Amino acid sequence: MKPNLITKLLDLWKNRLVRVAVYAFAAGVIFVLALDNVIMPWYVYASELETPDVTGMKSADGVAVLEEAGFRVVIDDTVFTEKADPDEIFKQRPEPGQVVKAGRRVYLLVSGGDPIVVVPSLRGKSIADARMTLERIGLTVGKAERVPSGSPRDVIVGQQYPAGTKIRKGKTVDVSMSIGYGGGAVEVPRLVGESLADAKRLLEAKNLRLGRVSYQPSSELLPNTVLDQYPSAGGRLDEQDQVDVVVSEIGETGTDEPGTDEPGTDETAEEEDEAVPQAEEDESGAQ
Repeated sequence: MKPNLITKLLDLWKNRLVRVAVYAFAAGVIFVLALDNVIMPWYVYASELETPDVTGMKSADGVAVLEEAGFRVVIDDTVFTEKADPDEIFKQRPEPGQVVKAGRRVYLLVSGGDPIVVVPSLRGKSIADARMTLERIGLTVGKAERVPSGSPRDVIVGQQYPAGTKIRKGKTVDVSMSIGYGGGAVEVPRLVGESLADAKRLLEAKNLRLGRVSYQPSSELLPNTVLDQYPSAGGRLDEQDQVDVVVSEIGETGTDEPGTDEPGTDETAEEEDEAVPQAEEDESGAQ
């Protein structure tokens, strides 16, 4: 019977499908044995490391620390934020102190610095409009230089950064303002720090007039102290041009009509006093 059994097995082995099934079974047994005795023990008992803290470091320094500790580093993204300086690592995954397998990837978020904003067009705007436009996106007006121009007075005719330029939030933008047709021959005096009455006298001495007076609450200065002026000191105007001022007050913010003096000053009475001599001269002429 044995020769017959061997003959049957040999005949069976000649079948291709039987040989493939036997080879597959043998390969499976070998894989299971390798997984159980080699691969799993290596994975389970591989060395574990504590993730070092690299937040606050420059990206190059943080990468060097992690690689030296046996980790692979991936710069996940660069984010513009005010929370960290440019090129500073402000977040990492896994977080500092976590115990992980050696060779694991550590993902870093790097700061690109302050957010980037696009400079708007300021040409043709007043300085007040330019301030509001820039402050809405986190920028401020820098130096305001007055230049000769064929444009109307006090209109912005130039800006430090062309419209569309991308700059960091928080920067200043210098502008150039028109001094009007033909320029001016009178230099604007410094009024900031003066009382409103003294500011008016300084302007009159230069043959200039007090323009719009705006009031701003202040707990540090005496009421009616000039806080700001427009145009600024050193600018040039024509005679009888106006200079607007912002003065301190106690109470709510308000705005007087152009040309008003300190609260309570009655310019109408002054005009009436000036009109009396003129009326007397007219009467004398009639006689």
